[in-house]
Amino acid sequence: MWRIYTQGEDDRSKLLISGIVVRDRLVNFYSQNSRSPDYVNPDHVKIRVKDIPCSADDGQITYFLENAGCKIHRYFRERIRVDDLITNCLSGDRIFYCEPVEQPFPRQVTIGNYRATIFHKGQPTKKRDDMVCKKCLEKSHFISNCRNDWKCNICKNSGHKQSEYDENTDSQTADNNDETSHTQQNETKQMQEMPNQQLQEMPKQKWQEVLTRNPKKTQNKNLPEGPIEQSQPLFQTITNAENDINTGQDITSSPKKA
Repeated sequence: MWRIYTQGEDDRSKLLISGIVVRDRLVNFYSQNSRSPDYVNPDHVKIRVKDIPCSADDGQITYFLENAGCKIHRYFRERIRVDDLITNCLSGDRIFYCEPVEQPFPRQVTIGNYRATIFHKGQPTKKRDDMVCKKCLEKSHFISNCRNDWKCNICKNSGHKQSEYDENTDSQTADNNDETSHTQQNETKQMQEMPNQQLQEMPKQKWQEVLTRNPKKTQNKNLPEGPIEQSQPLFQTITNAENDINTGQDITSSPKKA
């Protein structure tokens, strides 16, 4: 049996209708393999098995499908097509035509020593929202469509893969963070224990910097709410006499209450 490719549909139709004469003998042409009419049965299910090398025996695959309750009618190895022309190169995929199965096969299965992928009609597929990208560990997209940076599965930080994870670098970074946090806590403690007079004499930029570093731990009633220049000394009692002196009035000139 020969497979013939024509340059156009007209030539193909002419061969299918008239045929050709070879050595005084009429040779008929068919649009498909006439010796295997059973695989075109619309009730049969086409099952494609991928990711198994060509060197593996097909008996492992048929044994797996038959144990799963699949009745096989025909199978073959798919060949690669180039520009819609079939070649003698095998793609590695096995095509099976079987009876409809009661339970669909999962997408990933183990056949022998190989991790195979199975496709067939009626097979359940995962929702796109449930998919997790293996590159950035985000949901709702695949690694082929990912534009984010790599994220490590161990430390969950971006910028490197899991294979590039370095425990020494990670521990050193953690030590630096602990040291910085310890320094900030010491500065905050010193600010809380500092007398009010020294707190007022401290530059405004200095104590604001400490407040910005750790505002939760520096909440102290002794700290002024406004700018230092406009605030009065904390915990300082101002008497009427001192107030009169500051305003330029004499103590004796102030009216006395009856």
